Amino acid sequence: MVHCPFSRNIAPWRSGWAACTYNDSSKEMLTHFDDCAGIGGFALAAQMAGGIETKWAREIDEYARSVYARHFPGVTLFRDVREPLPAELAGHVWLYTAGFPCQPVSVAGKRRGATDPRWLWPWITETIR
Repeated sequence: MVHCPFSRNIAPWRSGWAACTYNDSSKEMLTHFDDCAGIGGFALAAQMAGGIETKWAREIDEYARSVYARHFPGVTLFRDVREPLPAELAGHVWLYTAGFPCQPVSVAGKRRGATDPRWLWPWITETIR
């Protein structure tokens, strides 16, 4: 059974199927790395999809890290996307998600793109490689 820390707040979104109830021990869990993780939206989605276990996450914001750690205590949390990850992770991540900051390209902002210090896309692409 996949534990869902928010299950009491999530209504079933399909008739006869409740969120976070995946339970098929005959299948191996797929692994997930949650980059620029915030408070865990992608990790929660992975749980709800079923069969996907978030094993690693990376987030720099201290408040977001504390919320993430509280809701997903078994996840190894790394800090900064600009720092290299352990080489042992290579080849062990089945699903990679990244909620990187969009302010540098948002039409609501100054749209400085790569000149904005929050522009993390080069580090995200390096992680994917």
